[in-house]
Order: sequence, then structure tokens, then C-alpha cells
Amino acid sequence: MRNFVLNFPSTPNFAALSLIHTAHYNSTTMRGNSSITGDSVWFIARFLLLVIVGAAVVLWILRSEPEPVAKQPATAPTTAPVVLTIPPPAPPLTYVGLIQEIDPKFPTTRPRDTPLSMSDAAQVVIPADAWVCSRGDLWIRHADAPAVEALLHESQKDQIHLTRDAVVFVDWRSDAEGALRATPVVSVEGGDCEVVTHSGRKRLSHRYDFARAQQLGDRSIVAPFENGVGVISFGESVVEAVHLLPPFDSSKPLGLVRLAVDRRGVLAWASPDARLGFAGSRGAIRILANGVEALDAGADWPESIIHLVPLLDGSVLQIVPGTEDTIDIRLQPPVDWNIDEAKINALVAQLSDLHPRKREAAQAELSRFGVSAWPVLEKLLDDQPPEARSRIELLLQNRIKPTLGGMTLVVQKMTIASQQSDGSIIFHAPAGVWVSNPLTLDRQVINPAWISIRPGRAIELLPPVFAKELDRAPRGVASFLDEWIISTQHDGPQRFMGNHFMPLLRKAHRAFDVFQAVDRRGRWVFKSSDLKLAGQTLLIDHTLDDPTPRLPVWSINVVGGSTGWVAEGWPARKRGGAWSLRGTEWATIDEAKTPMIESLPDQPADPDAPIFTSADGAQYFDGLKSIRLKKPDGTARDWPLPAKATGAGPVWLVEDRQGKLFLFNQPGRLLRLAARDDANESFKIEATFTRDIPNVAVRRMWIDPAGRLVLVHAANGLSICFPTGEVPQGIRKKCLHAR
Repeated sequence: MRNFVLNFPSTPNFAALSLIHTAHYNSTTMRGNSSITGDSVWFIARFLLLVIVGAAVVLWILRSEPEPVAKQPATAPTTAPVVLTIPPPAPPLTYVGLIQEIDPKFPTTRPRDTPLSMSDAAQVVIPADAWVCSRGDLWIRHADAPAVEALLHESQKDQIHLTRDAVVFVDWRSDAEGALRATPVVSVEGGDCEVVTHSGRKRLSHRYDFARAQQLGDRSIVAPFENGVGVISFGESVVEAVHLLPPFDSSKPLGLVRLAVDRRGVLAWASPDARLGFAGSRGAIRILANGVEALDAGADWPESIIHLVPLLDGSVLQIVPGTEDTIDIRLQPPVDWNIDEAKINALVAQLSDLHPRKREAAQAELSRFGVSAWPVLEKLLDDQPPEARSRIELLLQNRIKPTLGGMTLVVQKMTIASQQSDGSIIFHAPAGVWVSNPLTLDRQVINPAWISIRPGRAIELLPPVFAKELDRAPRGVASFLDEWIISTQHDGPQRFMGNHFMPLLRKAHRAFDVFQAVDRRGRWVFKSSDLKLAGQTLLIDHTLDDPTPRLPVWSINVVGGSTGWVAEGWPARKRGGAWSLRGTEWATIDEAKTPMIESLPDQPADPDAPIFTSADGAQYFDGLKSIRLKKPDGTARDWPLPAKATGAGPVWLVEDRQGKLFLFNQPGRLLRLAARDDANESFKIEATFTRDIPNVAVRRMWIDPAGRLVLVHAANGLSICFPTGEVPQGIRKKCLHAR
């Protein structure tokens, strides 16, 4: 704090006033006696008067220096000085500061450099909206953060940005000096959007859905809105061009405008949906770098389109409505027939690779080519070994009737099950699909079939375990890179692990059921479909320790053997030979020199003996109904244990490296205690652990040289606990079952 005392003079400067009066008198005399004209004299007098007044004011300010404030009796009249208290500027809001503001228990002051596993990562709900841009940066909206203009110069250096604005899109490009610059688009009150640049803000003409925007060339994006698309070009100035989609039926709503990037530009169309009353667009349009191309009946395109799949050679696979609720699959040839024959040759060669996965990957990639690849495949067909020849023949079946990545519908009926903002779509074929065996060309029916079509990937049939979850009508389906996330009411968001789904969120957080994105530091971002949680975001942050009390336990049961410890304090086990867990490795024990110890010496029961003595000499007593502490200076405190923490014994008490006390006074339960400065309470119970805690009497409990809490129990039991809540990487593989 800085205090400024301002003392104002109590009387004016009479010398200055005298000068002013003299100047006025002289000017009056001059006007009466001089030969100069009256107007001129009056002008000169006014000028001199202003000069003298200015000098007087400067003199008065210079002489008005602060004087020390004298102490006066309480009864003496005085004018109190004006005291202005200027608080120091508040430090800028940071991400870690925001997290610790939400929960002060977070045990870190900065993000970790080495990320934690998904199970160890913090799950934190922030009272703010968050969004991940195309560079993988995390943008957090917070009322106490600066406006986004303040971040324009520094944004390229940071990965997390806090701003009071609602950022919905960021265009990144290099300036004339080669520095990466951000041009954010923010949502303002009413849902309109503004582009923020160094020169100001530009209001856009429509409310675009920037979550589904696609890149067009190096300087522009295409963003959909209710009735069409906008082409927004970034650079020295922001240029906006709007293109409306022609409706199939002008009396009905258009429906969701969809985008797909092909070899020439960006395709835009709207799908019909009879259930929602959407008519869809009449044909489609292709947005080019220098204009727009109409794709309607005049261009030999269908009048109504369900979905478009751009292929690598410029062909476009078209899924269109048929008759009586059926669908048709068509293949639109490319405008030009330029084909990368070298790439086709390399993929055909890979069809004969020794590894099955590489053969499957080559066939999947070849299925992403269309009409212009057929002549090349026909030319190579006869020179291939049997399996490769069979695979090529399957690909060439598209000449007769287009397929969905080699799959043929049993019945020409298919419905949209899920659509994602990146253009991905899942179709449900209730009657199933025909799938051919590339070795025998035999066909089998997969029923029902769930078909995934994602940008930049081959069309694929989702595996049965995935289909089983989709049959349960999940709340949502999302995808990114090789990941799939399904959200259900009971388990919340679940991650597809190849043969099963793994819940991502703890039970308390499963209302955050809408997956948003993963930033480039690996943070997972979730929102909630519950309007009560609007304006909140859940983050799974691998760079922050989870503040939830956790005690991983590695339970070891030596069948036909025994457990104990060695003199240095390392836990040990014996069956035939004996080993001690030194650090992260089991080391052989030479029992002739250092035998394994299995029990403590018998001692007479003494209720007045301390149950634990700390390194500083403090002694702890009882542990059954209270914790009595006697410090080295003689002071003592007695804390009765809450009823839920009392026990019948035996009692063990240890202190870990972080100064936390662990009390075992009843089988099956371990209490973590922390000292308090409260005059009424010496300790508080921070956590109660029961999972995998031995439910039998303990022979010994101690902290080993690696900082682990070890319990030796029964005849052959050993429980190794990790008080930090994290199992070290070097030992993790040895105790995969540790929880």
C-alpha cells in the first residue's frame, strides 16, 4: 500500500493578488492617457493580465509544498488531511490461480511438465465456458480476465488464454515478420459474432456456427449459418462473402447446413429430415477460392442429398434419397482425371505385405479413391498374387454398383444415427450389410450394421461391442483422431478401448456428458447437456494432481511363504528364497548376513508408552479413543477422536514425508490426519481409506526408505501403500492391480 497525504494551504497568495490588481490599474491608465487607440490598449492590457495571472498561479503551486502534519489535541479544531490509499494492482488472472481459487486444496502451484495418467489426472469443474481452437490452445471465459484485445500480442506464446470475451474461433497466421498472430472471433450479446483485430472489431452479418467451419485455402474459412454459408477471409482486413443454399421446398425449413472439403474446395448442402420437417437444399454448392459453383441437376448432380463423401481422386460418393424411404448410393466422377499413379502402385504393393494389418490398411486407403483409380487398378490386377488380386477385384466392384467402402446394403435403407461437428456421421443399417472375405470372396451379413464415415478416413464398420452400446441409444457420440466417446445416462462419457468402454469421469461429474475437445497439452474438455450447468466446464487435466485423497495399495499375498522386512526398512517376502523391494526392484536377500525380520520383539503392554515418536521428539499416545500429543517443550494437547474414528486396536501411527499422520486402530481402515492450529482441535481427519486395507491384525506398519507406507499382516500378507496418491512409473508395471 502507498499512502499519499495532500495538505492544501489555508490562505491565498496575497502577493499574487496584488500584482493582478496593479496590472488592472495600469491598463486602465493607459487607456485614458496614451495616444494609442483604445482598442489596441485594451488588447495589450488583456494579454499582460493573462501572463501575470499565469505566473501567479505557477508561483502559488510551487510554494504549496506538503508540510508535515502536526499532532494536535483531540479538542483542538483542525482540518484533517485528505488521505488517498492506492491499492497495488491485482496480479493477472492465471489458469493455476483460477484452479486454486476454485479449490485451494490443489497441491501444486504450476502445471506438471510430465503428464499424469488418466486415472491420476485432476477432474475440476470451472465456473466458466472453455473452448479449444485449431492450434490446440485452451480459451477460458472469465469475468475478471482482460478483453481479448489485450491478448493479441502475447497469444502465440501461451497455450491457455483467459479473457472476458466468449471466443468461438481463432484464425492463426504469420505476419510480415514471420510471427504467428491470432485473430479471434467472439460471440457478443444476442448471439452475433465479431472479428477482433489490432485495428478494431468487425461485426459479421450472420450468426455462424464456427464449431463446424472448414478451411478454404490459406486465408479463408467457410462457416455455415441457418440458410447458407459465409466465406470469411482474414488478413490486413476482414472480408465476408455470403452464399445462400437454394431450398428444395421454400415452404419448409432448410435444415442443418453441412460441409465437406474436397480436392477443389468446400462442398455445402443441407440434408432432408422428414421427422423434423426439414426440406434440405436443392443440390449443393461448391465454394471455390475464386467463386461458387452450383451443383444441381444442370451439373448432373442429384436434387436432394443426404450425405457427401469426397474421395482422394476428386470423385464424390453421394448418398441420396430413393423411393419409399430407401436410399441410393451414387458416384460422381471428378472434373479432372489427374491421379497419383505412384501412390496407387505403392498401395497395391502393400496389399501383399507380410503383416495383415498393413494389408488391411492398404485396402482401406485404396477404397478412398474413386473413378479415376479404376484404370490403374485394372492394369495392375493380373500381376498380383492371389490375395492382392482378390482385394483389387473387390475394389473394382464399384464399377458395377458403388459400395460403402466395400460394404453393400442388404436392404437399401439406412438412417442417420449421429452427426458430429467435424463432419463425421454414423449411419444405422437395420437390415445389415454384405461384407466380402478378401481371401475367398465369400460374403457374410453383419446385422445390424453401424457404419462410420469420417473426414480423411476410410468408411468403416463399427465393431460389435461399439454397436451394442449404440443399440442402447446413448445421449451422444463424439470422435477425434482415433478416439470414440459415447455418453450414457448411467456412466456418463465413456472412452472406446477397442474391446470395451471405460468411463472417463467420476460419479460426481458424470452430468458433464458432452465431449468438446482435447487441447494440445492433453486436457479433455466436457460440457453438460443439463441447462442447470450452463456456463460451467469440466476439465480432465493431466498436468494437475487430483486433490481427492487417494491411497493406491499394492496387495501381495505370498502363498506358502511369509512376509516381513529387513533391517534397513525395506519390505520383504520369502518363499524358498527371500527378496526385499529396494526402490523399484526386488533384490535377493543374503539371509546369512541380513535375515528377513517377520515380527517385532515381544514387549509388555504399557498404556502409558507412546505409540509414535516423531523425528523432532514429539510423542503421541493412545490412538484408540484420542490422540494425545506431548511436544519436546513440555506442552501437551489431547484430541478426542470422533466416534467414527475410534477403534479397538491394535494401534499403529506413522508420519509420512509430507507430515501427514496415518492411524491404523481397527482392521480394514486407515485414517489420514493433519495437524491444525485451532486451539480447540489439534488434528483433523483428512481422509478415511478402506479399499484394500488389510482387514486383519497388522504385525507392523512403517514408512520405508522410499516413502511408502507398508503394512505386514497375517502370516503372509504385505500391503504397500503410496501416500502421495501416485504409483511411481518404475514400479507401476509390477503392481498393475494396485488401486
